[in-house]
Amino acid sequence: MKNKILLLTIGLLLPIVASAQLITSAQTITVKEKKPAKPLHYEQSIEFTAATDFEDKGGDRSIYGLEYIGGVRFSNLFFLGAGIGINFHSFSDDLDLSYHGAYGYYCPDAPENLVSVPLYLHTRLYFTDTRCQPFFALSIGGQITGRKNAKGYDDAYYNPSCFMLSPQLGVNYQLNDKTSMYLTVGCLVRDIVETAQYHNHNNPNQYEMNAVRSIGDGIAMKMSVGVTF
Repeated sequence: MKNKILLLTIGLLLPIVASAQLITSAQTITVKEKKPAKPLHYEQSIEFTAATDFEDKGGDRSIYGLEYIGGVRFSNLFFLGAGIGINFHSFSDDLDLSYHGAYGYYCPDAPENLVSVPLYLHTRLYFTDTRCQPFFALSIGGQITGRKNAKGYDDAYYNPSCFMLSPQLGVNYQLNDKTSMYLTVGCLVRDIVETAQYHNHNNPNQYEMNAVRSIGDGIAMKMSVGVTF
């Protein structure tokens, strides 16, 4: 009789113990939530960008901009599109040719215009298809602006428009089926006008303007914050 009671007790306790074990196991399992797959579709972003070369105030070439990117999202892992926007340049002083050299006048640190228009191709490669996605982004294009006139010289000017290349690493977080937010950090490489020369080549009656470009002085750190929808 005792043996039957013992067996009955064990039989009643086994399902309870098994259920408790299953619940405990289920609670310890971490499930990585994947981003829902979407077919090929148009995707667009609006982002605020800031870039600086960390120079002193006199030569600071910081840039602040608002940009729009639109293109095709081929899958959860790849995007290809183009961007356009408006940039504001901190180093936008007058072009002052007050330095005098052997063959004429020059400005050793050529300023830019206050406003330029970035126009570029843009691609992103996402490393995962989860809701939180690290990615690599690359922009290739240029900053377009008008000519920069020298103060006091009618025929002394150059155009600060330049080529640009911007590789960045970022993180994108999906808020819902249509909207996500992202943050990127990287660098901005440009072939800026470094020195403006107004020289005469030993002919005092014939001056011409020459803009010397530099990539080394056009490297800056860049950060972007944006919304994709």
